[in-house]
Amino acid sequence: MRRLRIIISIDGGGIRGILPLMVLSEINQLVVRNRLCRNINECIGLSAGTSTGAIISAALMLKNENKYQFLPENILNLYIARGPQIFTPATENNKRDFAFKIILENTFGHLKLKDLATRFAFVSFDENKNEPFVFSSLKENLREVSVAKALLACSSIPEYFPPVQLGSFLLSDGIKTAKNPAKIALDHARAFYPEDAFLLISLGTGNLRESLQDEVEEETLNVHNLLLEETKTAKDLIYYRFQPDMLKANHDMDDASPENIEKLIQDGERFINSNTTKFKQLIKQWEDYNQ
Repeated sequence: MRRLRIIISIDGGGIRGILPLMVLSEINQLVVRNRLCRNINECIGLSAGTSTGAIISAALMLKNENKYQFLPENILNLYIARGPQIFTPATENNKRDFAFKIILENTFGHLKLKDLATRFAFVSFDENKNEPFVFSSLKENLREVSVAKALLACSSIPEYFPPVQLGSFLLSDGIKTAKNPAKIALDHARAFYPEDAFLLISLGTGNLRESLQDEVEEETLNVHNLLLEETKTAKDLIYYRFQPDMLKANHDMDDASPENIEKLIQDGERFINSNTTKFKQLIKQWEDYNQ
C-alpha cells in the first residue's frame, strides 16, 4: 500500500495569513486528539507557500534540539502580536521594510535552505524574466541561500518592498504568479515521492466579495477547480481546500489594525464552527488510509 504523504499549501495574503493559521491550528488539535501525530508539523511531507504562506510554511519547519519551535497556534499568536509591525500603512514603506527584514532575520537567523527539516516549495516571481521562481528542495543550486532572504524574495510586494537580487534574478512577491500554490505543491510532492499517495490540504487567506474579485483571485479559484477535477481520476490524491469567507474583515492585506485583526479572528472562528463536518471528514479519511 502506498504511504500517505501530507502536503500543506498556504496562499499569499499578508495579515490575512491569520485565517489559514486558525484553520491549521484547528487541524493540529484534531491530529493530536486522534493521535495521528504528536503535532501537525511532524506529519508534513512537503509544505508550500506564497508570500505570507511561505513564511508560515518555513516557520512550521523550524526545529531546536529536534523539537519543532512553532506549532500553528504559536505562529498565529505571532501574527496577531507582531502583524502591526510588518503590515504598516503603505506611506511608511521604509519603516515597514526595515521591520520585516529584522523579524525574518530574528526568526530564521543564519539558517540556510539546506537546513530546513521538511521538503518545501516557496513561490516567488522573477521580474527580469517575467515568470515564476520557486525555491525548492529540488534545486541543489539554492541550498546555500539563507531562509530569511528566500522568504523576503517571496514576500516583497512591489508596492511595499523593493525586489530582492539573487544572482541574475530580481525576485518579488509570488502572489502575482501563484497566489494559490497548491498545484505547485502537488507537482513537487510527486517529484519527491513518486510512489506515494497524497493528502493535499490547501489553505486560503479569505474569499473576497464578488465586487473585489480580480485576475489574481480568479486564478486562485482556477487552481482549486483544476485540482477538484484531478481528484475525479487521480488515484493518488485526496484534496481539501479551506477558504474562509471574509464577512467582517477588511480585504486589504496590510490592514493590521487591532480592529481588523479581531474581525479576521471572528471570520476564522465562524468558518471553523460552520465546517466541523468537513474537518471531521478530513481526519477520518486520513485515519482510514492509515488502517
